[in-house]
Amino acid sequence: SSTFANLRRGDKFVLNVTRFFAISVDTANTVVNFFNNLVFHVSLSVNRTWSGGWNRDVRNLVYAFDNTAINNETFNFRTFYINPNDGTVYDSEISYTFSGRARFGYPAASFHASYVGEVADRDVKLYNLDRFWNNSGVFLLSDPQTITIIQGNGVKTSFTLYSDDTIADMERKLNDAIAYGLGQSYWAKTASGNFVTYVRPNAGVANTHESVEGTFVIRSVVAGKVGELNFSGEEDIIKALSLTEIQRSKENEFRVTIYDAHSGGTVASNVKITGNRLIGVIHPHIDIEFDPMADVSVSWNQTERRFQFSEQASNYVTYVHLADNTTVFQIGANEGQDMGINIGDMRAAALGVDRVLVTDRESAARSITIVDNAINRVSSQRAKLGAYQNRLEKTINALGVAAENLTAAESRIRDTDMAKEMMEFTKLQILLQAGTAMLAQANARSQIALQLLGG
Repeated sequence: SSTFANLRRGDKFVLNVTRFFAISVDTANTVVNFFNNLVFHVSLSVNRTWSGGWNRDVRNLVYAFDNTAINNETFNFRTFYINPNDGTVYDSEISYTFSGRARFGYPAASFHASYVGEVADRDVKLYNLDRFWNNSGVFLLSDPQTITIIQGNGVKTSFTLYSDDTIADMERKLNDAIAYGLGQSYWAKTASGNFVTYVRPNAGVANTHESVEGTFVIRSVVAGKVGELNFSGEEDIIKALSLTEIQRSKENEFRVTIYDAHSGGTVASNVKITGNRLIGVIHPHIDIEFDPMADVSVSWNQTERRFQFSEQASNYVTYVHLADNTTVFQIGANEGQDMGINIGDMRAAALGVDRVLVTDRESAARSITIVDNAINRVSSQRAKLGAYQNRLEKTINALGVAAENLTAAESRIRDTDMAKEMMEFTKLQILLQAGTAMLAQANARSQIALQLLGG
């Protein structure tokens, strides 16, 4: 045949042998029959715009079988295509199990051949995306890679990507990490599946965040800085995600009224604050942090493809118990001679350093200010502790001097002049002995007189 006249040794070609038969298609174009036998029709979708040059003669495939011969049997259908421009051979295979007198819709199966530069669909594996290959031709997910999502309030969660994951798998893992790992499903409720959306080919919605096909849209329902999402992991993996901020976070604005729960008196009324921290309103040294979603309802706007926020019908109410934890030292002998010492909260959360992030340039720059403020607060507290220490040391020294003077006075009162007392003791002892001798002598004279009278 002249078809093979120009072939040379080593050339590649596909030989397609076809048996012609008559088929009939019903008016609905849904069922293809070949008398009492079975016809299996496969549709091939060819993208004509690919510069690689798909053969424009590619046709749909039709297979005819004896219906009784293939009952409950599995058959493999294999197709080949050769690129006439570079000789590359492509092949594919699908297994299909036939059962009973099967009747197939038109077509029974369809396939789409993707090409480099085409917007990938959800079933495409990450292995087939160029962004997951580095410049050295190494697949970035050859080993499982873990990505950590850090919320603005310091809450963290992680998920792992594997080499055989598809775009749909990554979409699901991202969504579950935000919804359940970070706990944002608490506010989204029935819309918990909308945190992450992959915009499929021909599925973009104009004038929304989902207008660009082939992109992931990642959302957070927690307002303000505390709801910002930061991604951490292997540098090449983070680059492969190509994260771009399309809407900046915005702090909620609250109006706060504070009452004394015991007396009912108003402490502060209609105080305007931005964010979820009440600083110095109740007391100059007391800051209060409350739920950033207080009095806020979240709903899903299907038309605009975004979460929207609204004010709840009832006001958000919470209670704060204040207790004086000042340590009191008695530094004098009398009532009222004492000194109070209080130490501020120096934990990481109170200083704000638990929210320090260095995942990008902007967050790293903001972290400098946070760390500087924390250092200033710690330094101020250390200065106060130093003042307390100096005062206590001065008091200790004064009390030490007073104690020494008291001991000296007591010693002067209680100490005895031993020489004087020994002289007094000797004098009294001599007088005692002299008296005893005189008494003995007087008694002796009385006895002599009685003896003379008796004699």
